[in-house]
Amino acid sequence: MKQERLEITIFMLLLSALISLHGQVTIGAGKEPLDGAILDLKQKDAADGGVTSTLGIMLPRVKLINLQPTAATGANSLPVSIGAAASEIWDLSAHTGLTVYNVNMDVCPRPMIQKGAYTWTGTEWKYLGQEGTNLLSPDVHEFTDPRDGEKYLYRTFGAAGEWMLENLRYIPNVADGYPDYIEGLNTIPEAKYYQFVTFSDPYDLSTAQTIWESKYKRYGIWYNFPAVINAGDGSGITVTYPTVNETGSSTQPVRRGVCPPDWHVPSDYEWRQLTEEIKTNTLEYAYEAGNVDDRIGAAMRSPGEPFTGGTQNQGTSICPEGGLQRFDNWYQFTSLTNPRRRFRHV
Repeated sequence: MKQERLEITIFMLLLSALISLHGQVTIGAGKEPLDGAILDLKQKDAADGGVTSTLGIMLPRVKLINLQPTAATGANSLPVSIGAAASEIWDLSAHTGLTVYNVNMDVCPRPMIQKGAYTWTGTEWKYLGQEGTNLLSPDVHEFTDPRDGEKYLYRTFGAAGEWMLENLRYIPNVADGYPDYIEGLNTIPEAKYYQFVTFSDPYDLSTAQTIWESKYKRYGIWYNFPAVINAGDGSGITVTYPTVNETGSSTQPVRRGVCPPDWHVPSDYEWRQLTEEIKTNTLEYAYEAGNVDDRIGAAMRSPGEPFTGGTQNQGTSICPEGGLQRFDNWYQFTSLTNPRRRFRHV
């Protein structure tokens, strides 16, 4: 037993000496590594035009859910961003250069999470491909809301016209013409309320915006109906250019409300036009048609969490945000003389 332990000790000493003498390693062949390489992956020395292998590197597959984890959102934010256990603690700076292959596509965040290789830069996960190439149709475009600089995607849906593809993220500002908006719960009848999406109950006014900006901005903001149309003496920034209302008339002015300039709250008629366009041409706006009479919502919604059936990549991008009634809903405006409130949900 003493002799055996002595042999093991000698072997370990020799192995340690070899590692210290040869700090460079070749994997794939019994060849010397190149002078400047700590790790040289090859099957043979360079030949045939510089080819050293017929194989590649298989990056670890992960489900990336947050492109910009920060220390402010927790010491475990980096490992959690790729699905590791919440008990893991990784130093953000020390892991600069960490590279993974993401299998999760989510068009709701800005920037969007794409399938492909990502490298951690120390402050964000950087996509190594060309941004947007595997997500968006050439029919999808981007515009900037001049009120706050937020960027949104939009596209034309046939006869239904142009529609925004994302949830609105605008924080009402008096300087922009939005007086008397209140952050918080709907307690005063007909008052204009909005809430930052935090998925917290009860809603905490002191932390809501910070939580929203760091984690949930992708989901937009909740607005009640008076806030949507900017009701009250401010006239809700009523636009005067004509569009179709719920009867198909093109003479009825529409309500811009809280929307960006040149956009307005859609009428019931316009919603029905959009529904009909998507139902008739589902494959143009989604990967799978399904039962087009029953799957309009599936064609419109985002493929990101928590939806598992959403598969679109070139049409609408409805990101689920819940609501005070626990619906993913959108208001519509019927007319200036009869501002009935209606909503749709998926």
